[in-house]
Order: sequence, then structure tokens, then C-alpha cells
Amino acid sequence: MAADLEGLDGFDVATRLRAAPHRLAHVILLIDHRAPASQAERAIALGCLYLLRPVTSQAVADVIRSARGTGP
Repeated sequence: MAADLEGLDGFDVATRLRAAPHRLAHVILLIDHRAPASQAERAIALGCLYLLRPVTSQAVADVIRSARGTGP
């Protein structure tokens, strides 16, 4: 999910998803590479993974492995 959705704050959505009693999925935020470092720090503080845009297929594979606990 993009962290900077128009009309909707992706961080607010991520906070709600992370607070749900029956979390079934990891939240991966997409952050623009020009965004302040505080956005990445905020994602980490929420317990989310993140990718910097533009995204490469290798970055997606790495974050999925990380979410599954089988990689970096």
C-alpha cells in the first residue's frame, strides 16, 4: 500500500490493520525514495515492512522473504 495515498493516509490504514485482532497479513508500505527518512522510521515503528519506490522485482522478492522469515 502506498504511504502517501491521495485523500487517505496509508500510515493510518496500516495502523488500523496492525491493530486488528485477527491480523492475517503483513503490511508492506510503498514509500517514495524522495520521502523523508522519517516515513521509513514510521513504518518500522508501526511494525510494517516497506519498499522504496521505484520498486524492483528483486526488492519485492526480498521483502516477501523477510515477511516470511526466510531472508534479509
